Amino acid sequence: MSDSLTTYSLGIQNDIHHMLSRFFAEKKAESKKDNLQLEDMYDHLQTFCIRGGKRIRPLLVKTVHQLFSPYDEGDVLPIMCAVEMLHQYLMMLDDVADRDEYRHHAPTLEMTYRMQFQHEKDALHLGRTFSEISSAIQNTCISDLLFSSTAPLEQKKNILLYMNTVMYRNTVAGWKLHFLQNLVPIDQASQEEYMRGLFLVSAQYTFVGPMHIGTMIRESKDSIRSRPILQTYGTEVGVAFQLEDDILGVFGETEKTGKPVGNDIREGKKTILIQEAYARASLKEKQIIRRCIGSPLTSEDLEQIQTIIKNTGALQQSQERIRISTQRGIDALQALPDSANTTSIQYLIDLAKKLQNREV
Repeated sequence: MSDSLTTYSLGIQNDIHHMLSRFFAEKKAESKKDNLQLEDMYDHLQTFCIRGGKRIRPLLVKTVHQLFSPYDEGDVLPIMCAVEMLHQYLMMLDDVADRDEYRHHAPTLEMTYRMQFQHEKDALHLGRTFSEISSAIQNTCISDLLFSSTAPLEQKKNILLYMNTVMYRNTVAGWKLHFLQNLVPIDQASQEEYMRGLFLVSAQYTFVGPMHIGTMIRESKDSIRSRPILQTYGTEVGVAFQLEDDILGVFGETEKTGKPVGNDIREGKKTILIQEAYARASLKEKQIIRRCIGSPLTSEDLEQIQTIIKNTGALQQSQERIRISTQRGIDALQALPDSANTTSIQYLIDLAKKLQNREV
C-alpha cells in the first residue's frame, strides 16, 4: 500500500473509531435513562464493531464522494459509519452461519455470550439467542447513524432504500446460493453458481454498494454519469477480493487473518479454488477432497488439500484470475470524467493493487 493511501486509510479508521465510540456512549446513556438495561449489549456491540477490520466500505464511500465533491464530515462521516455498521451486522450473521468462534483475533458475538453464560446448562442456545437479539439492536443503529448526517433528507432516504434493497437483499440472496451449494457434492458443484453468489455478496455489498452510495450523498451530473464506470471497477475488484479471500481461507495464517484456516473446507464451501482443484485432480486426489470437504479437518488433511490445490495448478489459476480482474477494474477508471479528483482515483488504484496481495 502506498504511504499516502496508508495515511488516508488510518485517518478513516480513526474517524470511524471515534464516531462509533461516541455513538455507543450515547446509546448506553439513553438505555440507562430509560431503564432499558441494554447497556451491556451496547458494550458488546461496541467492542465487536470497533476492535478491527480494514474499513474498506467507508473508505470507498468517502473516496468516491470526493471524486466530485469536497469532503464535509457532517455529511459524509455518519453515512460512512452506517455502511460500516451494516457490514458489522452482516458479519454477526455470517459468524453464526459459518459457526465461526473468532473474528479479528477475538471471540465472535455469539462466542462472547456463550462465554458469559458458560455455567448455564443451555449456554449454546443462550449464546445464539443473545447474539441474535444484539444483532437486532445493531440493525437499528444503521438508520440512526445514517439520519444523523447533515446531507439532504431525500438523499438519506434514497441511501437507506439502496442499502436495504441492493446491499442487504443481494447479500442474503448470495448467501442462500452459497449455502445451498454447500449441500451439493463437489462433483456436481457449479463455478457459474458460485460466481453468481460471489457477485451478489462481495462485489455488491463490499465494493459496488459503498461506491454507489458515495455518488448519492451530493449528486452531480458527473457523479451520476460515472456510476457504470465505478460499477465495473467495483465488480472486478470485488471478485478479485473474494477469490483472494478464498485463498486465505485455505493458505492464510490464523495469526494474521484472525480466523481458523481451513474453515471453508470444513463448512463444505465449493469455492472456485476447490472446484478447480477437484476438476484437475487425479482419482486418488478426488477421493481426498471428497472425504475432507464438509468434514472436520486434521492438520494432515489440511496439508493434503493445500498440496493438491498447488500441484493441480488451481492456486496459480486463481491468482491469475485475481490479477486479470484487478487490472480490469483499474483500467475502467480511465473512463472517468476529467473533473474527477485525481488523488481519489489514485487511492482507488492503490487499493485494488493492495487487496490482490493481502495477507488478512
